[in-house]
Amino acid sequence: MISTSTIVGILLGALLGIAFPIILLVYYRRTQKISWKAIGVGALVWILFSQVLEKAMHVYFLQFNQTTVELLKTPFYYALYGGLAAGVFEEVGRWIGFRYWLKGKRAYNDGIAYGVGHGGVEAVLIMVSMVATNLVYMTMINAGTFESQLGGKVPADQLAQIKSGLLEHGFAYYLLGGFERIPAVLFHIALSLVVLYGVRSGRKVFLLYAILLHAALDFVVALLSKLEVNVFLLESITLLAGILSLVFLLKPAKRWFSQQESLPPNGNSMGSNL
Repeated sequence: MISTSTIVGILLGALLGIAFPIILLVYYRRTQKISWKAIGVGALVWILFSQVLEKAMHVYFLQFNQTTVELLKTPFYYALYGGLAAGVFEEVGRWIGFRYWLKGKRAYNDGIAYGVGHGGVEAVLIMVSMVATNLVYMTMINAGTFESQLGGKVPADQLAQIKSGLLEHGFAYYLLGGFERIPAVLFHIALSLVVLYGVRSGRKVFLLYAILLHAALDFVVALLSKLEVNVFLLESITLLAGILSLVFLLKPAKRWFSQQESLPPNGNSMGSNL
């Protein structure tokens, strides 16, 4: 039986995860007049490169190629593959977004706007999807129809794993899941500024830095998740990444861009606020 507190936890967690990027968007629009176009491109790139192109590759390597299907059953290789895939697709997407779709919008605030769009749409869609799916499953469990309704659609071992997870996890777990989106969004904003700086300065090595940073965090999180380590240890790693990202946003990143103010941003004018 799924308790009421667990359901409250999943709803509050989702609200937290969705509210944070919206609050950032409103704050930066009011105080910095960040660009709607940069926000939109950030969201579009995440959808196109992460949810379409990257997932298409996953279908092949995780379902159809039997060699990689077997190889990626090993936690280390699975985490390495997942981290590199996310890093390459999302950071190359960022580079393309700034390089070709935001030619006139390459100021510090445009990097912030892009990151809010990229990390924000990820947070909203993940939270909405998680809540919708889990609430449906929880309703079935409480009604005693979970196995009868899903038995013919999902393998028995996977079905049992889903059910046990929903029964074991409580209020704090789901609230923590929503809190996780806060450092994740900050991390996306930081990476957006790293990539944008590389585009502005014409130094592609910054794209490599962003790929490696993204891949490293995703690798550690995925590996520890596969090894089923304590969830609070797992979230502490994400929190640390978020704190470091915030420090970067407030100090080094601002310094990088302020030092370039007198230089032409790779042949284009500074970002506008439209």
